[in-house]
Amino acid sequence: MKHLRWLLYLVIVPIVFAQRTAAKSASPELQLKSAIVCGLIIGLYEAITLMKDVAVPQHKFGHAAHAFIYALVATFAVFNVEFVLGLIPALKTVPVISSVLGIRIIIGVITAIKVHAVSRATKAQANISGLSETWFHTFFVGGLVAASPYIWNLILPALPAFLR
Repeated sequence: MKHLRWLLYLVIVPIVFAQRTAAKSASPELQLKSAIVCGLIIGLYEAITLMKDVAVPQHKFGHAAHAFIYALVATFAVFNVEFVLGLIPALKTVPVISSVLGIRIIIGVITAIKVHAVSRATKAQANISGLSETWFHTFFVGGLVAASPYIWNLILPALPAFLR
């Protein structure tokens, strides 16, 4: 129960903060629903591929929660790059990552590195040979995170009405 409470704090507090900050500024509206839906889909995919290889049942919840939380935070940042640039104004001074596409690519690369690092850590802990997280998988998840705002417009018509 204690872990669930912290998980709720980690999800709800940034959303409330983002809504209050967006209400104060005249910047474009935050894309919360699309970021949450894409984050849950990507987190679910990452958790499913990681669960195949986690040997200790008690560790499965921790790895799944980690996958979901990171996917939600990463997709929120990718969908709301202007908000992220407003939070960290120093990023606007760096030429390569001061653009929307640059930030999205950087977040995708960080996601790929994170996924591969978690895969290696799981392999070292469980001492198993074949993990689902290959380099293709890590770049696939990183690419999904980086391209999720573009993919969202493609999958939007196929989603049920309550997810739009």
